Amino acid sequence: MAIIYPPNAKAKDAPDGPEQYVLEMLRDQLDDSWHVVPNLGIANHPRHLDGETDVVLLHAKGVIVLEVKGGRISRTPQGEWIQNDAKRLTSPIMQASENMHAVRDYLKSRLGLSFPISFCCVFPQSYYDAKSIEVDEGQIVDADAIRSVGLGLSLEMFFGDYRAKHERKMGPVAMLSNAELARMAEALNPTVAGTVSPKVSVSLSKIELSHLE
Repeated sequence: MAIIYPPNAKAKDAPDGPEQYVLEMLRDQLDDSWHVVPNLGIANHPRHLDGETDVVLLHAKGVIVLEVKGGRISRTPQGEWIQNDAKRLTSPIMQASENMHAVRDYLKSRLGLSFPISFCCVFPQSYYDAKSIEVDEGQIVDADAIRSVGLGLSLEMFFGDYRAKHERKMGPVAMLSNAELARMAEALNPTVAGTVSPKVSVSLSKIELSHLE
């Protein structure tokens, strides 16, 4: 079972939306070598004032950023993305790519690590069989792939192929250690101890007493 941060995390469309469905599949179909950070806010987004990525997956092989789109996803001959035959969407591929670059830049600046990173678009309620120069084989995981092999295996197969391509072009790259994965998870989902210094504690006590008086 994958490690979720925090363990009781829910997708923002919980309890029965497509993002929650994807999160539950990740939890159940990936083993504990995978670390899952859902609903990650991005304060320093490359295009927008702020942004959010649906899921970040951390593994010894590298990082995958997921963009989840529910409903029936289609694309017009003019290149417009449409949800449920009505709502125009920003390109999920562009969204995922921009979020990926934001996550990569943040982790590299904070931790100084070098690692393979890519993105996947997940359409859990839609069939999408178009080929595109924008994405590699397996980089869009649709309902058919989920039904036939599962989301977890689809992602593992894609990232295995991606890492092999990365090494052919960039040379061998070391696997991330458990300690490095823990540092990455902490950087994306930091722990707050909640402790205060004695000096601050005294000040807070005085404030509480003044309120009681």
